[in-house]
Amino acid sequence: MKIQLDSVYERDMDFLFMRKLAHDKDFVRQFFLSGRELIEKGYDKADFSIINVAHSVMTEDGESDIEAVLSIEGKKVALLIEDKIDAIAQPEQASRYRERGNKGLADGDYDEYYIFIVAPKIYLNTNDEARNYPYSVSYEEVLNYFENKNDSRSVFKASQIKQAICIFMFTSLARQTSQIYIFFFSFSQTL
Repeated sequence: MKIQLDSVYERDMDFLFMRKLAHDKDFVRQFFLSGRELIEKGYDKADFSIINVAHSVMTEDGESDIEAVLSIEGKKVALLIEDKIDAIAQPEQASRYRERGNKGLADGDYDEYYIFIVAPKIYLNTNDEARNYPYSVSYEEVLNYFENKNDSRSVFKASQIKQAICIFMFTSLARQTSQIYIFFFSFSQTL
């Protein structure tokens, strides 16, 4: 089956991740597997239920793209997730996630929180701000998750993720080309 989308935006990816976080425990476990601390706590094998999944949660400290609150062994555990396709990471964005997480603890919204960034692997590997997030899940890991399923919904989701990765590659190439052009134009003005 061939799936063609005219474009994929970050919001599209947010909603894909939210639906899977709300209804697919194996998908949630992909996040637990991304952190040694989470594996040591046994969260990758623990039984849990979903309490809440929210989009674009705004506070005075900024916005969380996705917040999922789970019940694990009697504790409320929050996953605070920043999703990036190609947008440049904002300075101190990871720190603001920590501030929101700490406020959620103080307000009793949850007992623990974990901060993630979800983005194409090359974004995670080349973006300095992305390295400030304690945990990361690459689009390629999510793609692998869906490609290992055999249902038509997973085929659709895999196509969406592939397109998001392509958008990042295209945007990244366009930025580099623009920078090269500016360099050569500036250099030519000195001749």
